[in-house]
Amino acid sequence: MTELSHAGTIVRYGAFDLTLAFANASLKEGRFAPLVRVLRNLESSLSIRADLEEAKQAIEACQFLPTDETTGKPTEAGHIFMEAVFVHELMLYCRAVHSSTKARHKIDVLGSFTAAEKTFHTAVTALRDSVVAHYGRGDSQFGGPWNHDHVVLRRNVFAFEFSYPHMRAATKGEVSQSLLMLIEKSLTRMVEYGTKKQHELAALIRTSLDQDDEFLKVVSPHIFSEEQFFGFAHPPGSASRFSLPKGTPLSKAQD
Repeated sequence: MTELSHAGTIVRYGAFDLTLAFANASLKEGRFAPLVRVLRNLESSLSIRADLEEAKQAIEACQFLPTDETTGKPTEAGHIFMEAVFVHELMLYCRAVHSSTKARHKIDVLGSFTAAEKTFHTAVTALRDSVVAHYGRGDSQFGGPWNHDHVVLRRNVFAFEFSYPHMRAATKGEVSQSLLMLIEKSLTRMVEYGTKKQHELAALIRTSLDQDDEFLKVVSPHIFSEEQFFGFAHPPGSASRFSLPKGTPLSKAQD
């Protein structure tokens, strides 16, 4: 980082964390309210995009299912892996597009969907709400049922006994295809939206730099350091995840 004196003001050149600089700024009041609104929307679009990208990566990971060397079919571990991946991608999609949270702004994605895509979205989110996140049989969802638990009486001449058959559908081809289509459509929407907000933010910052010395006073104390942000670990991979042994401080994280 370098410093130059300009009209009696120290102007710092480097990387500045806008998220921290305006963490407590109002969206409605103050000289930077328009900038803060755009910044929050850009942050949210990037967060949603990260969820959607990871959901798509989860779907693609299914091509690496463990298979039996003789039959070429998924092993028992492969089926468990497939179910875990499906639940992960379903939850990420719903978190990104369907759920509301105070932690990030909800950005309209459904407005870009066709009528058919909205129908698939409703079915997918209903599956999450009534079968995956909360136990339900799912009789009416994507050709259900998904979950069944029965008690069966087995009787012969001399005695009787019980058996307890249960059925769990890990996933179904139709819902997986629908989910991939929705994720890809939502990703396109987030890329377009985020690009627009980035352009808006850049224009507001250029105006502030030209006309308002207060902007530099706000952002200059918030120097961004990748090493501190990532806990002095190597920058993460595409999924931006760290693995931490139990009890290890974040500063010791490794990607």
